[in-house]
Amino acid sequence: MTDPCQSARPPQVTLWPETPIGPVSAVTLASTSKIRLVVGLITTPEEFARALEDLGARHLGSAQVRVIGQANALGGALGRWLEKPDAGGFSTWVVCQPAEGQFPWAFHPAGPAPLPAAEQDARALLELHQWALRRQAQQLDRHLRAGGALLLVEPHTDAEEWQASTALLRHASGGVQTHEITRLKRSVDSSG
Repeated sequence: MTDPCQSARPPQVTLWPETPIGPVSAVTLASTSKIRLVVGLITTPEEFARALEDLGARHLGSAQVRVIGQANALGGALGRWLEKPDAGGFSTWVVCQPAEGQFPWAFHPAGPAPLPAAEQDARALLELHQWALRRQAQQLDRHLRAGGALLLVEPHTDAEEWQASTALLRHASGGVQTHEITRLKRSVDSSG
């Protein structure tokens, strides 16, 4: 038997690990980024208003805050929120509705300027299949089906994550989750 260290042929090194959907490549790694989300499970219109007010007071801008909920979430108050002249506090509302098929939700943006990454984040949260995270995804699914809303905050620093978590722990009676997810970066338009 030959010692592998003495072999004339160098050992084979795998640069990119294999994943369930195929090998990870440099292109895949270059086109994704990891982001953190603090997710509050909001149950009432009052919680929603207080949470947005508290997040704003903590200098977490509306560009960092998104909402996921059905069209009639929070007893219809979420839909009426957008009709208010002084409505604000979040950048994008991703409307979800139960769907048939492999993925149990269909998404579409509400409002004038949807954030492209918002639907991607919603899909990532609700498609968590790792055994340790499946319970959290099921909790999010049950909350949405019961008419609740998810308030997502994307912190840029540890201090902002702490501020978002503190605010949502005070106001989100359905609970608070934190996640680190992979987001596809926008492709660069080469058409000029």
